[in-house]
Amino acid sequence: IMWQNGVVREGGKEVGTISFGIDITERRRAEQELRRNEEHLEETVRRRTAELEHAERRLREVTDRIPGAVYQFVRHIDGSFAFEFCSEGMADMVGVPNEDALRDVNTVWAVIHPDDLADLVVKANESAESLTRYEQDLRIQQPDGRRWWIRAESEPQRRSDGSTLWKGSIMDITERKSLEEQLAVAKGAAESANQAKSAFLANMSHEIRTPMNAILGFAQLLLRDSALTALQRQNLDTINHSGEH
Repeated sequence: IMWQNGVVREGGKEVGTISFGIDITERRRAEQELRRNEEHLEETVRRRTAELEHAERRLREVTDRIPGAVYQFVRHIDGSFAFEFCSEGMADMVGVPNEDALRDVNTVWAVIHPDDLADLVVKANESAESLTRYEQDLRIQQPDGRRWWIRAESEPQRRSDGSTLWKGSIMDITERKSLEEQLAVAKGAAESANQAKSAFLANMSHEIRTPMNAILGFAQLLLRDSALTALQRQNLDTINHSGEH
């Protein structure tokens, strides 16, 4: 019970007091229940925060051991892009510190070849609209002149707020691209050699056919119009058959 007291005055003089009590049992119970709920909520928040921090550490431990890099990339409803997560390998893949990539996506855009960057934006928007897989080979070019190739792949999903989230990976494909270029050069050289061989054979065929036609023609004239001994006819037949062959 909560007591409240008051003074009764008459003619400016105190003639008595008045007191009354209020039952505040329910209010006390409500206040205690509220405190318990607040303490429980605070404990729940602390526990969930600890669990999330632990999960994030585990995620970092796993993703940092994966070759290449993994990332989460978002297109907001206003059309802007941003990285929401980057594993430690991201810095090796694009040459930009993770904290810079997470702070401002333009730090990554700045090291992508302009032609590839234009394709990236187009393909990312197409992927966001159709929710189809995004795949692209990109050229990285650093201010110090270093250049290499990476391949980005990811799967999109639509969020409840209308934004699009990609979860994907990046791999260094510089060696593969180098082998492809070497193969293309070797293929070009082989095709050139084959063309040269074909030209040579066509030329040689022409050069051989011209005099051979004369030999065959005269052999056939001798066989048709000349009086020959059996041995001479046999020899001319051999010339004629060999020439035709």
